[in-house]
Amino acid sequence: MCKVKSCIFKLQQINVQTYELYTEQISDLLLNVANSENGSNLLMQLTLNAFMKSERHLHQQENEGDYGNGYRERKARGFGKEMILKVPRTRHETSFLTQSFI
Repeated sequence: MCKVKSCIFKLQQINVQTYELYTEQISDLLLNVANSENGSNLLMQLTLNAFMKSERHLHQQENEGDYGNGYRERKARGFGKEMILKVPRTRHETSFLTQSFI
């Protein structure tokens, strides 16, 4: 039994180390993007798109008959520049409105 606990503990340590490695790599990647030309807008665009997609996913879990129906592009103003956002749609548009812009 002790060997099993020891193995589990070692696996947990490896998972934590792997997670920390991935977190550090992701952080470095985001820093490189942020420091690039128009990087702040790109990060904001990616973040908003991800939030809106997540909102639609949550909406679909609560409303089983409402399926995704692609995206519509909308222009938004970022840090001094225009960016194009992909706003998710559903088949029943009236039941899903993203809350990201309220």
